[in-house]
Amino acid sequence: MDTRLIPRHGDDPIAILLVEDDENDAALIRRHLARSSTFRVERVDRLASAVDRLRAARFDLVLLDLKLPDSAGGVETYEALQRAIRLMPVIVLSGTEDENLAASAVRLGAQDYLLKGEVSAGLLRRSIRHALERHRLQEEIRALSLTDELTGLRNRRGFLTFAAEELKRARRRGELVSVLFADLDGLKRVNDALGHEEGDRLIRDMAEILRRAFRETDVVARLGGDEFAVLVAHEPGAGGSELVTRLEEAVRGFNAPSGRAVSVSAGVETAEPDGRTLESLLEAADARMYTCKRSRRTG
Repeated sequence: MDTRLIPRHGDDPIAILLVEDDENDAALIRRHLARSSTFRVERVDRLASAVDRLRAARFDLVLLDLKLPDSAGGVETYEALQRAIRLMPVIVLSGTEDENLAASAVRLGAQDYLLKGEVSAGLLRRSIRHALERHRLQEEIRALSLTDELTGLRNRRGFLTFAAEELKRARRRGELVSVLFADLDGLKRVNDALGHEEGDRLIRDMAEILRRAFRETDVVARLGGDEFAVLVAHEPGAGGSELVTRLEEAVRGFNAPSGRAVSVSAGVETAEPDGRTLESLLEAADARMYTCKRSRRTG
C-alpha cells in the first residue's frame, strides 16, 4: 500500500520531510516549526535519502533545498524528486534570490518558493498551511477528472495515469504485470429492450463485480461504454489466467444471490513491464477478449 496516500487525521501533527544538507539552515527551520505542536519534522540531507523516506513512510509535505550534494541543483532537484515521488506537495527552499528560478519551480508544480534568509516562523507556517490546502483542492479536481461518474471506478484517463505509475513500480520491484480487458456482454441489447436506466444498472453491477474480484491496490477502470480494464502487478510465479478465473468466480458469486444475469467476456495479457507500453498490453488483452467472445458465440 502506498503510505503517502493514507489520509492524515485532523488531530495528527503535520508530517514534514525537510531535505536540507546545511546544518544551520536545518536548525533554523526546526526552530521555526518547533514553536507549534502542529508539526512533526524529520530531516534528511540527500535527495536519494528523501526518495527512500517518502517511499517508506507517510509525509504530508516536503521542504526541499534546491542545492544538495547528490543533485544537479536548481529546478533539476525538484524535477528529480517529482519523477521519483509524484503528487507530493513541495515547498522549495533556496539561498539565492532568483525570480526566474522561483517562477520555474512553481510552474513545474512546487506549491511555494521561499528564500532561506527571509523565512520567519510565521511565514513558514502560513506557507505550509496554504500549500496543503492548495494541494488538497488540486487533488480533488484531479480525482474528479480521473473518475468515471457512473461507477466511481477510474475512467480511461485515470486508468492510463495510475496504470503507468504501477508499471514503473513493477519495474523497480521486478514484478510482472497483467492487464485484463473485459467486455460486458449484451449491454446494447439491454439498452434497446429495457432502456438506458437498466443498462446503467448493468454497468454498475459490473463495477461492483470488479471491486469484489480485485484488490484496492489494483488499477480498475471503466474505459467507456461496456469496456473495463484492470492492471495487476504480481510475482513472476503467478499467472494472468488467474485473473480471469477470479473474475468468473466473482460474476457467479454476484449473480446467484441477486438473481441478476451479468455476463462478461475477458482476455489477459501478461508480460514483464520493461519493453512493453501500456497501450500494447491493452491492445493484446483486447484481442484475447475478442477471441474469447467469438469462441463463445460459435461454441
